[in-house]
Parts: sequence; C-alpha cells; structure tokens
Amino acid sequence: METEQQGRARGRARGRARGIAPPGASQEPQLQQGSQQPLDQEMELVGMEVYQWVEVQAEEGEAWLNLVNISSDLVQPIAPPSTLGSAVTLRANYIPLTQRNVEFTIQQYRVDFEPEEDRIGVRKRLLRDHHDIFGGYVFDGTMLFCFNRATIDPSQPRELYSMREDGVRMKITLRHAREVRTGDVAILQIFNLLVRQFSHLLQLTLLGRNYYDLQQKHRIPKYSLEVVPGYVTSISQREEQVMMCAQIAHKVMRTDTVLHHMSNIMQRVRDRNQFQDEVFKQLVGSIVITKYNDQTYRIDDIDWNAQVSNTFTLGNEEVTYLDYYLKASSNFKLFSLAFVCGIFLTHMMFQQKYNIRIQDKGQPLLVSRPSKRDVRRGRTHNILLVPELCFMTGISNEMRSDFSIMSELNRVTCLSPDNRVAAIMAFLERLISNVDVQQKMQSWGLEFVREMVSIPGRVFQPEVIFQGERSYKYNADEADWSRAVRESPLERSRDLKHWLVLSTQRDSDKAQQLVSTLRQVMPRMGMNLSPPIMIMLPDDRPNTVSGTLNQKIHRGVDLVLCVFPNNRTERYNMMKVTTCVDSPVPSQVVLAKTLSKPKGLMSVATKIAMQLNCKMGGALWKVKIPMKKTMIVGYDTYHDASKRGRSVGAVVGTINEDYTEFTSSVSFHNNREELSSNFKFSITKLLRVYCHRNGNPPDRIIIFRDGVGEGQLQYVKEVEVEEIKQALKDNLGAVPKLAFIIVTKRISTRLFLEGGGRHQNPKPGTVVDDVITDPLNYDFFLVSQSVRQGTVSPTMYNIIEDSSSLKPDHFQALAYKLCHLYYNWPGTIRVPAPCMYAHKLAYLVGQSLQGRIPAPDLDNKLFFL
Repeated sequence: METEQQGRARGRARGRARGIAPPGASQEPQLQQGSQQPLDQEMELVGMEVYQWVEVQAEEGEAWLNLVNISSDLVQPIAPPSTLGSAVTLRANYIPLTQRNVEFTIQQYRVDFEPEEDRIGVRKRLLRDHHDIFGGYVFDGTMLFCFNRATIDPSQPRELYSMREDGVRMKITLRHAREVRTGDVAILQIFNLLVRQFSHLLQLTLLGRNYYDLQQKHRIPKYSLEVVPGYVTSISQREEQVMMCAQIAHKVMRTDTVLHHMSNIMQRVRDRNQFQDEVFKQLVGSIVITKYNDQTYRIDDIDWNAQVSNTFTLGNEEVTYLDYYLKASSNFKLFSLAFVCGIFLTHMMFQQKYNIRIQDKGQPLLVSRPSKRDVRRGRTHNILLVPELCFMTGISNEMRSDFSIMSELNRVTCLSPDNRVAAIMAFLERLISNVDVQQKMQSWGLEFVREMVSIPGRVFQPEVIFQGERSYKYNADEADWSRAVRESPLERSRDLKHWLVLSTQRDSDKAQQLVSTLRQVMPRMGMNLSPPIMIMLPDDRPNTVSGTLNQKIHRGVDLVLCVFPNNRTERYNMMKVTTCVDSPVPSQVVLAKTLSKPKGLMSVATKIAMQLNCKMGGALWKVKIPMKKTMIVGYDTYHDASKRGRSVGAVVGTINEDYTEFTSSVSFHNNREELSSNFKFSITKLLRVYCHRNGNPPDRIIIFRDGVGEGQLQYVKEVEVEEIKQALKDNLGAVPKLAFIIVTKRISTRLFLEGGGRHQNPKPGTVVDDVITDPLNYDFFLVSQSVRQGTVSPTMYNIIEDSSSLKPDHFQALAYKLCHLYYNWPGTIRVPAPCMYAHKLAYLVGQSLQGRIPAPDLDNKLFFL
C-alpha cells in the first residue's frame, strides 16, 4: 500500500500551480511569522529531480507500475479533494500494466553507423543481425535499450559489422550511455517502443503515426472510399499506476487517385490558371498514401514543370519515373537515394517488381517537404510523388457537406460506447493471445491487466438557464434547451432599425418572405424590427456584391443580410472582407435553398433572429456564475494547412459580470515568439476595454488557452504566461489573481458509464480528476456535451498557473458553466464559450478575410458567429 509519506509526495507533485494551501496554512505563499525558512521545507527542492518507484497493492507476486516524478518547479501544496456533484463509477480506456521483475537494470547505448545511414528502417534491419547479443531490446533508431551488456567495458565502444543489402559493409558502433534503473522516467519511452513493436507483430501497418489493420478495411464503393480501422496507443504514468491508453481510430482513404481528382477539377474550371489555383487549394496541406509501399505523405506544393518522363540517377544509370515503376530492379532489396535538381527521391523495396505502368505522361509531380520530425530522422530533401500513384486520405469539405456520404461514414466510424469497448477489448485480447507478443512481454516481466480501469467520477447538476425574466432547466441527459429558448424574450435584445437585405432578382421573393417571417418572430424575442432597405443585385458575382455593399453601407446601418443562391466561397469571402474590414457592420448570409420550404421557415427565421441579436451585441441567455470582478478569456489559433508558417491567433474576453458581453482581438503570427508577443498585447487590449466598461480592472483573470500541442506546454508555461504576467504588472502595477488553463480537445481518453451489462456515454457534466489524471499536473477531464450517436469525447483541462484562490471544484464547475454560453447552439458544447468564440473568430480571419484584420468597430460584438 502507498505510505503516508509517498501519498504526500504524490499529492504535492500533483498540481503545477494550485493556489490552495493545506488546511491551516496561509492562502498566499509567505514565511511563517518569526521564521526565515520557507513555509514548506519541501519547496527547497530547487533544481532537483526525484524519481520514485512506488509499489501499490496488486495480485500476489506482481506490482503495479507506478513511476512518480517529483520535479522542483512542479512541487505545490495539494488542494482539497473535489466534492461537487453526485458520485458515479466509470470505466476509462486505460489498461493497467503489471511488472513481475520489479527491480531491474537496462543498458542504454548510443548507436552510430558508418558510412552514415539516416533511414531508421535500414538502421533497425542492420542492428537486427545482432539481436542475440542484446537479449530483450528496443531500438528507436538512435538509442538502444537492452538487458544484456553489449560492451565488456562501459568506457570502451563496441564495433559490430553488417552487410547492407546493396552490398555495402556497415560498421555499427555501440557506446554505453548509462544504466536505466527501476523508476527511471525513460522506462515509459521503452514501453512505448515495445508497444509499437507489438503492433508490427500483430501484422498492423504504420500509416502516419498510428497502426492500422489493412486486412479489415471497409469498402464504400458508391463513394470510392475505404475506411481502415486502427489503434492509437500510449503508455504513461497516471496517478498511481503506469497504464496503456488504447483508442480505436479510423483512416478514410479514397479509391480514386489524386490524378483522377485533378481531372474532375479540370472539368469544372474555365482556364489553366484557375485549374492550377484550384488544384493547389484542394491538394496542398492534404495527406496522400502510396499503396505500393503503404506510406503517407503531406503535399506541400505541386511542381507543374516536372513530368514522369524526367530522369534521375539510380545506381550508375539514368532512369525515368516511367521505367522505375515499371522495371523496379530485383537485384537490390534496399533503398537507393537519387538526387534530381536538388530533389530527394525515396525508392523502397527494390526487391519487388512494381510492374506499374504509368498511363498519363503529362501529369505534374507532387512535392512533399520534410517536416521537423523528418529532419530529426535524417530526411532533409523534398520527395516527388506521381499523382497517378497517390490516393487521397481524409474527408474533404465537399464530402463533409454531403449528408449521404457523412451518414455512410458515420455508420462505420461512429462506434457506440458498447461497440467501442468491445473493439478495445478485442485489441487487448489480440495482444495477450499473440505468442510473439507474449514472449517479448515476458522477457521484460510485463503483463496487461485484462480489463479497463475503473475510476470514480462526479456528475454536476443541470444548470438553470436564465432568459429575461424567466428561468428554466433542461433534460440532464441531453443538455439541450432549443425549445425553451423560443418561448420567452431574450436575455438582452437588440433592435434592428436600419438594415439592408441583398438578393438577386431570382431570390427576391424568398428574401421578402424571410423578412415577413422575421417580423413575426422577433417581437416575441423582445426585438423591435423596422422595415429593411431591399437591394436587388443585377447578378451575384463577388465584385458586384462587394461594390454594392460599399455604396450602400453608411455609419447608421445596424446590419446587412444577404440571400445568396449558393455557398460560393469567393463571393462569401469578398462579402466578409467588405463588411468586416472596408465598411464594418455585422453581416449574415442565408442560402436561398434554406428558405425554400415554407413549413420550416418559422424555425429558420427564429434561428436567424437569435444570430442577428448576438451579432449586434445582444445575449440570448445566461447561467449563474457567482464569481464577480473577473475577466474570463478564451484563446485559439487557426493554421492554414496550405501555408506552413503564418497563423491566426484570436482572443475573446468577457467584460460584464454576467459573462454575456464580449470583446475580441485578433493577430497574425509566423512563430511562437510572435504568438506570445501578440497574446500579451491582446490581453492588454482586452483589459483596457474591461476597465472602460466597468471603471476598474478585474480582481481576477482566468485564461482558457486552446490550440496547445503536448510539446508546447513548457514554452507556454515559461514564456506565454510570464509575458502576460509582466504585461499585467506593467499596466496595473501588480499582477491580479491569475489562472491559466490549457484546454485540449484532441485526446484519446474515453469514459464509459456501466449499467445493466452495457456501456453508455456519461451524462453531460461528468468530471474525473483522479486515477487517470497526470500526477504532475493540476488537471481534470470534463464531459460537457451530449452526442446523439457514437462515443462522447471528454475535454482535458490542465491548470498550469494559478494564483486565483479558487478550489478544484470551482474550476471544474466554472468550465462546465461556460460551456452553456455559446450562442450558436442552445445546448452545452465541448469547450468553454470564450474558447469557441475565439475559434470562430480565428477561422473567419484565416479562411475568409484574406490576410486582413477586422475593423475595431466590431471588437465588442460577436460578428463572427
């Protein structure tokens, strides 16, 4: 069992920045009266790292793996346990690991190759010739971990020799780096490498970063699609155990080639320049797969001057792409490198004849540039790909808008909780029953527990929704109040006095009918509506729309509503540039087909009216948040997949005590240094608006930061947070109470509620802050939304900075309350509303505003909804 001392150590490590001291201690960091020593002696662990291996009770003869890392910059007083909500028992997709050889030592070696060999696959094959020397081992391409000593004298390197399959004799030099002992954090790296080996043993194929079962692909011939099931695995230290998180993934692949996709584009466009622009727009940033070697590549450019008849040097001869794929030599089993005009070409598996006859001799070549990860692995040059041999992966925007395609895909990929659990357990059974996997696990003394971990959770009560003078509750299972919101005046309504309605002659009747219906529904919401100025467009060309708007918009106009015949991107973007930048005014686009069904027009008009109210500065509803004098901020980024580099960062913050009024700021950045600088300036800008609105600065600022990758956490903590604190100090003279919370949506964690022999989705408001959380972080998982099909995804919150004096209960309840305040949906959403608003703003600027920033006139309105 965990000792009291170990429990304290774990508790003190948990919470990077908890602002709550233990019972009886002061809330603020300070010295005890009359003492020159820190309040807590353990806080003196500055600059030290301590790793513990803690045994927790398990079956006889084995122990749970429990690697606890107590790092000085993370040691903080433990907060009281969370208590809000009703207790519930859940299952999570985590499988505990047990270790029979609790005490062991692993040798770590650095491995070098001469001549230099950058390809990891080649390195692994060369080292495999000497596996009998190492015993149980794992090799990541640079570091070798094994049980046996490969060198007699650790201070002296050992040289081994292997023959590369192109006939080159390779020298392999092993240099002893260190001993990895029981309790070292490197154990987790080793275990993750082991699990990837297991995936190979299960005959799974690596596509991108995850493994997929190509034998179980599901074909959808009607839409030229294939769906391949796969697995995402990760071994990590959780609160008291080392566990494997196992998640089911799916990769969507097309059965038609990139060349076929390009041909379809050619049939739809007018000229060559437009064709090339459209191909660039649709292909660059996408992921393709070459099925002759099951490799995936990111498309970064298109070389229109290169052709498959071009030659490159292969061995001692010049070979065209046409000949290479048709006559791939069987004399070489392994890879040769060729350089053509500075372009790096990879040719894999020369031992097999591709026998691929390329049909289109005039097609250009696709360019895939090396990522940072590729550079670390040794690839520094571009790869050229033949469109005819590449297949698209993923779902395009056009496919997403096709209800039939998405319904068919959801039928395959949206697993119910029961089916998802069954698939995870089937994967676990494959691991446990595979003889080769078991041999490797036994050599490391490892064993998987045969069930998913059971965890405690809590469920918050449904919130009371306040709307004007009325309040109501919603169904706790659905967290949806779409019916109730229509029955009362809005929380804060806005009148629509001076507004424009644009449409073409063809859609003028629909526009008139929409206006008539709005005049029926808006007074019930408390909105006064004056007749609009109806503008008939001679045509719906982008320049016509933009020019008309610039002529008609003047300072007194409250809003512009456009009825368009279709969702043509160019027209929409130009309209948004006009109304957000050139002649700033809130704007709304409605498609004519949305207004084509008279029976549904009342419902459509009601939704449009609510959106118009928000865009003009109104509010639909609110929830009770007792905390006052607080500014809550959301931040998110938008990255253009076709442009590696410049991104958009958006900040949205609350400026009233009901948390229903917002102000925003947006900026561009090319790197994380620019992001940090812009972020602090945006916070300063929001702070000025808050002070102007309330007369005083906030006592507390809570920032929810979305869009952070796992590898960026340290930078955000050490740079972004510190720069914001300095900016606050410079502007206010002191740093107010501050909390900085990382919001992560893309996680593999799934939670399941057991009942009646079945697994169900947890109810909205379910929170978990133990067992599967990170012992070094102040984190929790929250299920805030309801889903109608599939398995619900929780959101992870990681509090990396906290001087707010709030308890864990407060943070968890606040996050859930904020998920009720997104005015584009009468229900709860997956992230706090300020984050979602920031996402919408960043997306609008990145997608539609063509590199321009919205005018300041719109900053205090949700014009981007």
